[in-house]
Amino acid sequence: MASKIQAGSLSDLQVPLLTAYINTNPANSGNRGLIPGYVIWLKQVSKSFAPSVLPAELEIFQDQIRKVEGFLRTWKAEEKSLVILSGPKEWKVIPLQIAVENEIHWGRPALAQLFSLQSAHKPSFIAVVDRAGARFFQCFLREWTGLGEMKFKLDVARWKRKDIGHLAHPGIKTTRGSQRDTFEHRVDAQYARLCRQAAKQVEKLSRQTRANTILLVGLSRLVEPIESQLSKELQHRAVLVKEDLGRLTPPQLESRLATVISDWEKHHGARDSAQPRKQYAKRAIGGNPRA
Repeated sequence: MASKIQAGSLSDLQVPLLTAYINTNPANSGNRGLIPGYVIWLKQVSKSFAPSVLPAELEIFQDQIRKVEGFLRTWKAEEKSLVILSGPKEWKVIPLQIAVENEIHWGRPALAQLFSLQSAHKPSFIAVVDRAGARFFQCFLREWTGLGEMKFKLDVARWKRKDIGHLAHPGIKTTRGSQRDTFEHRVDAQYARLCRQAAKQVEKLSRQTRANTILLVGLSRLVEPIESQLSKELQHRAVLVKEDLGRLTPPQLESRLATVISDWEKHHGARDSAQPRKQYAKRAIGGNPRA
């Protein structure tokens, strides 16, 4: 949801408004009680905050605190944080997969912490490629969004019938091995063409999402040709993850690639673009890697 929030849409919300940044991380033991720790924190901080509210707005402020508290008591926390903007005519909940500092504000929307997080975490574009095709994702503020897929289709039957069947000249016997070699060469040529098409899609979508990082995930025979077709600008931002992860579900991909994305976010700012890109070697994930 964070990736869909527009700054203007939040700045234009009707005031007065309660802005609450709530760390709901279920990994924190204090957040797993019958009454989560963040609910207790909200009740406590609202009492100390109330004297700073204008008397004419105090009842509205307390109504919003009760509304947010009631929501938090029933919230099944899966995300690490929530940003809530609540007013008499407004209600926005922004789940985040990154930690926030607990704080509340009253009056106009308080967006400084959210904008700071957006500045520190640039969008990443991920292409997961295997022999079946390519899937495309955006990761922003550690929230994954699917951007579609591209199927790889080969007309192998036609090659067997028309092409390979007529390779031999009259009177010349073609061996089974040479037919197989020719078949494999044609398959390789088709995948080279499909990788070029995939590279065009990577180029297009990564620019549309203004991605700072481009992850190309798959066996080297697939991701290296795709990378070679990218513009020099995008090649400098590409990270090759040489693993066959094509069978993983989106949540499994998120878990598997979280460290790679986090590592890039921590180090890319200080890295000269002329330095070589970091490449991640293939690691077994169970079963035999597929070609």
